[in-house]
Amino acid sequence: MKYVLLIGILVIGQPGFSQVQQELDQFIATQKDELVGIYKKLHQNPELSFEEAETAALLATELKKLRWEVTQNMGGYGVVGVLKNGKGPVILVRTDMDALPL
Repeated sequence: MKYVLLIGILVIGQPGFSQVQQELDQFIATQKDELVGIYKKLHQNPELSFEEAETAALLATELKKLRWEVTQNMGGYGVVGVLKNGKGPVILVRTDMDALPL
C-alpha cells in the first residue's frame, strides 16, 4: 500500500486534491514509524558493493509484504520488484543499495 504515495504525487493539481492530500497525510502518519525504522536500520548497517546481502533481503521482504512480484539475486544481490496494475504507462525506478567505505 505504500505505493499510494506515488499515486498521491501524480494527482497533485487535480480536482479534489485537498481530499487526496488529507488522505495522503493520514496514510503517511500511520506508516511513519515503520518507514523511519527501515531507514534507520539501513543507515546503521551499511554494506559495501557486492556485499549487500542483508540490505537486499530487507528490500525483497518489504516488497513481498506489499505483494509485489520480486526477483532476487540479479547480477549478485540485485532485487527487482514489479507492481502490476493493468495496462498503462510503465515507471522504472533504479536505486543503489551499497555504502561507501569510510
